[in-house]
Amino acid sequence: MIRNNSACCRPKRPLSRAGASEACGVDGARCSPESFALLIRRRLRFQRVVADRAVACSCSIGRPRRSGNVPQPGRRQVETGLAVGKAPTTRVRPDLLHDALERIVRSNLPPMDVQKGNGRCDATLCKLTRLRIIQRKRIDHVHRTGMNDIFRFWSRIERGAHIYPEDAHVFARLSRQQHGLNLRCLPAAFAGPLKTAKVVLLFAAPGFNSESDLKDAKTKDGKDYYMRRWKGPEPFRDKGSGGKWFRSIVKFFGDPKEIEQKFAVLNVGAYQSPRVKDWRALMSLPSSRVSVNWTQSVLFPRAESAEIVVICMRAASAWGLERGREYGGTLFAPVVNVQRGYLAGNSAANGRLVELVRERVASRR
Repeated sequence: MIRNNSACCRPKRPLSRAGASEACGVDGARCSPESFALLIRRRLRFQRVVADRAVACSCSIGRPRRSGNVPQPGRRQVETGLAVGKAPTTRVRPDLLHDALERIVRSNLPPMDVQKGNGRCDATLCKLTRLRIIQRKRIDHVHRTGMNDIFRFWSRIERGAHIYPEDAHVFARLSRQQHGLNLRCLPAAFAGPLKTAKVVLLFAAPGFNSESDLKDAKTKDGKDYYMRRWKGPEPFRDKGSGGKWFRSIVKFFGDPKEIEQKFAVLNVGAYQSPRVKDWRALMSLPSSRVSVNWTQSVLFPRAESAEIVVICMRAASAWGLERGREYGGTLFAPVVNVQRGYLAGNSAANGRLVELVRERVASRR
């Protein structure tokens, strides 16, 4: 009896034909090779189904797309399209391959090669990576050269210089007939106390006064004034280039002598010209891009929060605005006289804008 009970226990060594007969309670004389093979096939089929279900539960994401994606009784893993492997454990073996979820399951994978794998996905990922690297380099260049700060940018120019250093490379590739800018004068990207102004007027480019502009470029007083002007806080001059024109612009908002210390003018282009001949050539200059970028990143947010008043008088599309619109806060692109840049007097919106500017200039805030 003891020998019979021990025979029912599972042996530690692999079952032989006789051992299988004893474990199943079948007489060895009656156990034929066919019945032994049938027993082995049943056990293997059961283990295969269990393994297929475990792999399906661990590897499936969402609902299956077709019936072939789930294990079927009597079908192998290769036939069902499932990855061959063991059920997931708490620690993934490094030699265990996962094709469908390769970059989700495995860790510390090398960079994807464009020449291998899914060509479309790899090419898209490689393209996005290159674009991010280029964008990062551009951002680093902007911070290194001061192109995100208009005052830092213009502080790099030498006293009495007629052309900004980075603009000189562009002008070397352009003819004078193409850009139509006067390079004998000192650059005038902005005028007035731009750092502390309550109202900023946006224009296209500074006009050209042959007598006063050329005089400033030659005299010591003119060079010193422009050097202080490029730093930001310098107010308008009573005499000299642009004084008469500026007073004709701001006279709608009050007495020019009383309010000129609270106004500033910012241009897209920094070089004098009666009119812009080629906008594409003007926008190709680094100094023009600095003016637009700084305005969009610094002035516009301040105007939209009603901290300052920004009025686009000319070249609305170059500043990224639309003519005749009122934006959030105190950012405006009103209807103006195209030839002279004055506010149109027959507009009710311009009347409200004038009243708003008068109140803002009169306040001590």
